[in-house]
Amino acid sequence: MARHMTQQRVADAIGLALRSYQCYEQGTREPPLDMLVKLADVLEVPTDYLLCRDLSLLKSFDGFQ
Repeated sequence: MARHMTQQRVADAIGLALRSYQCYEQGTREPPLDMLVKLADVLEVPTDYLLCRDLSLLKSFDGFQ
């Protein structure tokens, strides 16, 4: 489910308005912790990947775009 999802599908899956989700992607807003967890679940990636905390995770998910 994680790959090839539109922004609208991700926003719907986490219960958020499209514009709010777009702000997360653009970096103009930061998601609260509970939203970050939902987003990681929907995208099927660890939260550390979303936070860029572990560079080894980036290699594991390098096909994720």
